[in-house]
Amino acid sequence: MSGPALAVGTDGDLRVLWCSGGSEGETGLYWSESRDGGRTFAPRKLLSSGQASGTPLLLSGEGNTLTSVWGMGGGGSSHLMTAKGDAEGHITEDIVAMSSELPSAATVGGKLFVAYISKSGKRRGVWLTRA
Repeated sequence: MSGPALAVGTDGDLRVLWCSGGSEGETGLYWSESRDGGRTFAPRKLLSSGQASGTPLLLSGEGNTLTSVWGMGGGGSSHLMTAKGDAEGHITEDIVAMSSELPSAATVGGKLFVAYISKSGKRRGVWLTRA
């Protein structure tokens, strides 16, 4: 399990996102939401299956869209993923960068920007991409 990420939609709903090792379900990235100010939460939903790493990022967007950024894999084959969800529950998942880790992200004018560490052998570099 990783540290959780929190975001509030334009509707005021609180959303939480976390990675789970799968002791009580499939290994992957899960999310839930509260529509009553955090008093109760809906049952968790699987956003993406697989071995997620680190603490995921969760960003609110326009019109109750949410975007998440997280690391997947391990053992030298890590990469960064994004998932964008809309108010109807449609989710689109994409790879941002291969051989990368430690993402940071922000949205500007409806566009997602991701900064990350790229790995190539013993070399490391900081990169910025529009996802």
